[in-house]
Amino acid sequence: KRKLAVAMAGAMVATAVVPAFAAEKTVVKQTISKGSAEATKLVNDLREKLANGTKFDATDANRGNEWVYGISAQVVAGDISDEELKGLFDEIGNTDDDNKKIIKNILVLEEKIAALKKGEKLLVSVVDKGHATVNGKVLSTEDGTTSGDFEQVLEARITVEYKSDENRVEEFKSEDLYDGEYITAKGLEFAHFFKDINKDAGFKKKGEYSVKIEANNTANVDDNKKEITFKTIVDYVDTNKKNEEVTISIKGKDLGDLKELSEVLNQSINVNSADGRVMKTRKIAGANRFETAVEIAKQRRSQGGEVSGTNSIVLVNSTSMIDGLTAAPYASSINADVLLTNADAIPEATMDYIEDLRKADQNRLEEITVIGGESVVSNAVVAKLNAKGIKVTRLGGADRHETSVLVAKQMIGIKELENAFVVAPTGEADAMGIAPVAVRKNAPIIVEGFNGLSNYSKTLLKGASIDVIGGGVTEQSKKELEKLAGDNADLEVIAGADRFETNAKLISKYFTEGIDTIYVAKDGYTEKNNQMLVDALAVGSLAGKDKAPVVLASEKLSTKQAEALKKNVKSEMAVADNKNYNESGSINQVGNGVNHSVMRSIAKLVGIIK
Repeated sequence: KRKLAVAMAGAMVATAVVPAFAAEKTVVKQTISKGSAEATKLVNDLREKLANGTKFDATDANRGNEWVYGISAQVVAGDISDEELKGLFDEIGNTDDDNKKIIKNILVLEEKIAALKKGEKLLVSVVDKGHATVNGKVLSTEDGTTSGDFEQVLEARITVEYKSDENRVEEFKSEDLYDGEYITAKGLEFAHFFKDINKDAGFKKKGEYSVKIEANNTANVDDNKKEITFKTIVDYVDTNKKNEEVTISIKGKDLGDLKELSEVLNQSINVNSADGRVMKTRKIAGANRFETAVEIAKQRRSQGGEVSGTNSIVLVNSTSMIDGLTAAPYASSINADVLLTNADAIPEATMDYIEDLRKADQNRLEEITVIGGESVVSNAVVAKLNAKGIKVTRLGGADRHETSVLVAKQMIGIKELENAFVVAPTGEADAMGIAPVAVRKNAPIIVEGFNGLSNYSKTLLKGASIDVIGGGVTEQSKKELEKLAGDNADLEVIAGADRFETNAKLISKYFTEGIDTIYVAKDGYTEKNNQMLVDALAVGSLAGKDKAPVVLASEKLSTKQAEALKKNVKSEMAVADNKNYNESGSINQVGNGVNHSVMRSIAKLVGIIK
């Protein structure tokens, strides 16, 4: 996203190249891009004219310690004839300091160039006041003490102007973005970037730039040129470069492909659905796991409803999957975002989001709930939040089992416990797929202890409908849970031979009402590291809100996962007549590391593409 934005952020304002200084009275109009190396050279060359080495010697009776060169500048607007231009140059070359046209500090000139607007020109006049070098001293020729009479020798007349007649054009090839059947990985990044601009009414990269879509803009196809074009407006943060216009040009050979690609792009740059679902395929990701969790939180909020009124955040350790797993249903029950932290320090992305949320909601962010004991999230993290004036509540026990029970107890105070899910103490991967279901059912997730179930957990679970997720829960605990469920409740075990089969079984069992939205996250198995499941952990609450499954797949979709999705996908998600995608539903990649072929396979499987 950053590379794409930088590529398109080259706003165009024109200045003039400094010519070789010489006695000539022509006006130079050669143009360059503001912010370029040539523009820097212009300012640096003029800076040298005001350097100490170009002053008249202190012994000079008429001009001692004055600069040899005089630089004057004036901003003018509108079209100017050549005669008017000459008159203006003569005028600004003989104006006193009070009108601020004579430049004694080159920084003033830089500011004038940076502040230019459309239709404006900056006229810069550089003159030699008449000098000669005698015995190593720079002296004026004004009083005849050196050879020649004094006269102003014109060094350069430079027109610096905002280049309003020509826009910056960024060119792309359609085949790099769309393969004729489905959007490519690069195309997904491209469209996702513009979706974020639209969603945030001006995507902003902190400290660098913001980009906006022109009001009511569309990606238009020129049938004759076989080209898609639309415009963006680029602003740079903390500079004077504002509202620079950039035209995006996408060229291709197949007109049909271009028209289908333009439909995908128009879904991105023109919000046309109430819940913010503007693309069939999306990517919700940041540069790292912390930024991805923030992007998920933003997506959750952008979908409207009561989410916008939340005043709490649930904070979990990014490497403690099993503790964090219990956070999704709890966060949903209190209408809170799930964010990630390190054990001993809050990452910048997380802290920035917390700060931004407080500002946006007039400090309505009153409380943060930390999941896990002090070894999972340290007191140093709590102290930093307290120092910001934020109340922190910790739900953390001596181990993962006790923590999950404390979270469940807290949920009972909010929702009546009718359903519950139990997972093994090392069942992170098996259990990831149950989080969105737990959100929907307002059901806690209890983590079995390494020594079985505690007496308090048994009391908590008595009479509930209990599902055991994954094959790691001990036979002893299963027998105890069966007794706890009693005659009026159920106990069911959902487990497969591996995490992929378990994931497929969860999709088959819990999404029979139909699927129109799918979230895809790394499986942890491919990476041989269960910490890679963190994206699936973070998206559990959002997926639950959308009644969507979380599919675990890094490199490929398993046969059983494919069968489960195909079985439960809503028919209206499939391709409609004469369209390349359906009007509803979306497939969402969460975080980086998911092979694009997985997304393409799911899109084809559920009928989003032909």
